[in-house]
Amino acid sequence: MKTLFTFIFSFSLFAGTVKPAKMYDHQNLITNMFLPLKQYITKIKALYPYDADSKSLHFYTQDPYFAHFNIYLYKLVDGYELNILSKNSDNFKIILILENEVELTLDQFINGDFVNVLNNQSYKLKILPRGFTLESNQFSDKRVTQYIYSLDATTMNLHEYFSKNRYESNLFYKCARCGGEILRAIFDENEENYFVGMDQKRVNDREFFNQANRWYLSPLLGILAGTISTREDSHQWPESE
Repeated sequence: MKTLFTFIFSFSLFAGTVKPAKMYDHQNLITNMFLPLKQYITKIKALYPYDADSKSLHFYTQDPYFAHFNIYLYKLVDGYELNILSKNSDNFKIILILENEVELTLDQFINGDFVNVLNNQSYKLKILPRGFTLESNQFSDKRVTQYIYSLDATTMNLHEYFSKNRYESNLFYKCARCGGEILRAIFDENEENYFVGMDQKRVNDREFFNQANRWYLSPLLGILAGTISTREDSHQWPESE
């Protein structure tokens, strides 16, 4: 399974604040990260019979009396847990911890609709057994988000600063034996500015986003896509094609 992620970037005035419409802010990244899961569930719904309610989804493939692929959404004290169980008891979990209580259905979680409630609160997201952790902390004038791929792998950082007439995004990464140069984008009411590298060389938007997509965002946006592809190839999850 191959998924192509394409971003279209612009900025607009929103509630009196300069806000990029499609910039890789924390919401945009999660939306695109969850897109392969939404696409996969949509495809297998068209291929296999299933039972569904607001908190569970049960697919039937070989034996019509035995659901061997089950998806559950559990309400936690401080968030939600999406639990996917396959026929060989392979257990895949996505845990979302929220600062504020929110009511979500399974469809809203799978479709990524929960992203709409993240902008005004801090939250955490874990994907198990991948060992991926996302922690996003909201402050009065900034948001700091850290994406940890595993204990000994790359950590990507996104720092966003915002005011009534200005938005700034700083993206950089760090791993055990490497460091990533900062990608910085600054928007105000009149212009967009993009900078890359240790010397913060000014570049155009095409060069900036090509570098961001190729070197910084691919691991993040491929987490769920790769998980689905691997489990389909090993026949742990139903084939979608």
